[in-house]
Amino acid sequence: MRFLFFLKEAFRGLSRNSAPALAALLTILLTTLVLGVFIPIVQATTGTANEVRGRVVVDVFVKKEANPIERAELKRELDKTVNVGTVEFISKESALAREKRLRPEAYKALGERVNPLPDTYRVTPEDPGKVNLIINHLTSHGVVETSILYASPFTDLTPSGPEGLFSGVQVDELVTVLGRVKEHAVAA
Repeated sequence: MRFLFFLKEAFRGLSRNSAPALAALLTILLTTLVLGVFIPIVQATTGTANEVRGRVVVDVFVKKEANPIERAELKRELDKTVNVGTVEFISKESALAREKRLRPEAYKALGERVNPLPDTYRVTPEDPGKVNLIINHLTSHGVVETSILYASPFTDLTPSGPEGLFSGVQVDELVTVLGRVKEHAVAA
């Protein structure tokens, strides 16, 4: 019985003050519509963005001529790079097997004996939004020219460059290693 009383009063109020009541009703309906449409869109977008962030990786390809010592040095360098979460080695054989499962028609044309894929270090960043920190570090430190050892910041410690810090044999070894790294570096 009380419900009918309130319902009658509501309709009587609407008939007396129809313009403000209609404005209030439309405001509530539009707000509900806007929230009902935009909240699911924002949630879907956020979910998709988070899913994509979880798949951000940096693949660092290794030249096939690189020896185990150079590979280990590359792994150490990757491990100490800023924003690196994990570093996983993917052999060219396992990469080929995975690609053949995903895209069998593309690899049938190559035949069984051909593997065009390189050995790879897959780097997963700690913060995918800052993946450029890894890329910038690798591209700026991937190959060191010998001449840079005789410029700042290296000459800030000693004006004569590496000779002021190391013996002649050690400097020769350093230059040799830098040369080997440059030979085996691959820009992708």
